[in-house]
Parts: sequence; structure tokens; C-alpha cells
Amino acid sequence: MSCEKHPNDFDGHSPKEFVKKFVNTNYSYQKEVFELMGPEYNLEAKGDKERPSLKNPNKNRMQLASELEKLAEAIKGPVLKPIKRICEICKPYMKTNNSSQ
Repeated sequence: MSCEKHPNDFDGHSPKEFVKKFVNTNYSYQKEVFELMGPEYNLEAKGDKERPSLKNPNKNRMQLASELEKLAEAIKGPVLKPIKRICEICKPYMKTNNSSQ
């Protein structure tokens, strides 16, 4: 199932292809993606809190919004902490220092 807002793939890549490409990027890039991802999921949650449910137009999409908020929080803690540590470990070995490290 797909909709215009949420396509079925990322630029034609299968999930496996996308993961391979992403995991092979610089860790600082990955960290920045994760830092931006949580707030984006929170924006999605905010929007769903304001949209009527397809099943019950008298209610908003609170269940979906709640799970999106949990996902944003999970990225903020269990995901970001290790990737930040990975960046610290790799920093001395990077040829150029990126300001986002």
C-alpha cells in the first residue's frame, strides 16, 4: 500500500540496497541523519494528532501519533548515543574534521 506522501521506496532502492548505501556512508553523516530523523517523526506525530482517523472521522490519529513519538524518542536515546560515541572514536582517524562531528 502506498500514498503520495509516503512512497514505497527511497529513490527506487529496495530496503536492502538503501541500508547498504546508508551504512557505508561516513558515520558523521549517519549521526546527522539520526539527529534530524527524531524531530521529523515528531512533526509527523503532530500532524497525525490534528488529522481525522480514516476509520472514525470524529477522532484524530492519536494511536499513530503516539507511536511516532515513541519512535522519535527511541532514536534520540538508544540510537544517537552509540552513533555519537562511534563518531568520537573515529574522529582522530578522519582525514578532514567535519564541523558536524
